[in-house]
Amino acid sequence: MKTGNKRDVVTAAGVSSIPVATTDVVYTQSVKIENAESFGLWVLASSAAGTPALKIEIQQSALPPTTEGSADTNYVVPDGVADVVSALNDELAHEYAIFLVPLPYLRFKITGLSSPVNPSDSLVQMKLFVQ
Repeated sequence: MKTGNKRDVVTAAGVSSIPVATTDVVYTQSVKIENAESFGLWVLASSAAGTPALKIEIQQSALPPTTEGSADTNYVVPDGVADVVSALNDELAHEYAIFLVPLPYLRFKITGLSSPVNPSDSLVQMKLFVQ
């Protein structure tokens, strides 16, 4: 049996408790995923001011981003790949299976939702499991 490894998903600055204020859009640091076959994502969102309301999407590319943490035309949601979660509205741990196209770079796009309103102090922690 293959054993996988776990990586913290972080911001471009290397922060693992990722702040997503209100309707902000945050791009995580890209991860090179060549030679991996299976993927899982552990997610835990929190807020002292209320319940987080977040959308998490996969973005992939053949190239590293021009600037980590910024929108990049080379990074897209692959056709046929669903959101990791379209409306995360709790503070419970979640585990998701991730299905990717065979491109070498992966990152996540996290968006604060407007309905229900995402609190300004929302944080999300994510761990990527790769085999």
